[in-house]
Parts: sequence; structure tokens; C-alpha cells
Amino acid sequence: MKITEYQQEELRVYKEQFDGRRIRFTDDQRRRLAIKARELDAKVRKQIANIATPETLQRWFRELVAKKAKREP
Repeated sequence: MKITEYQQEELRVYKEQFDGRRIRFTDDQRRRLAIKARELDAKVRKQIANIATPETLQRWFRELVAKKAKREP
């Protein structure tokens, strides 16, 4: 998966609109971001992560896996 420089800048502008306020994600948004981030190399995640830190994305993925494991019999 590649992200263009335009997309990077677009995300920076979007983040600036929140003026330092915390962005609230739904569970579905967290899941989608975590799954997509997991497909990327750690170096790439650090370069492109704009609205959530790479560490946060990893945490969300671990929580997603834990939730799924809990639901399975």
C-alpha cells in the first residue's frame, strides 16, 4: 500500500483542523486503521502515521485480536 505526498499533506491539514484537540474514533474506525497499519512495515508506519501514532495503532490491533479471541468459543 502506498500513500502519496498529497494524501500525507491532506491528512496533516485535516489534523490541524482539530487544533490540538483529541480526535475521537469509533470502534469501526479503529479496527479499519489498525488492520491497514498492520499490513505495513514498522518504518513505513512511522513515516505515514498522522492521526494516530504507530504505537496506538499497534495497541488497537492487539485489542482487536484480544476481543476476537474472547468471542470465539
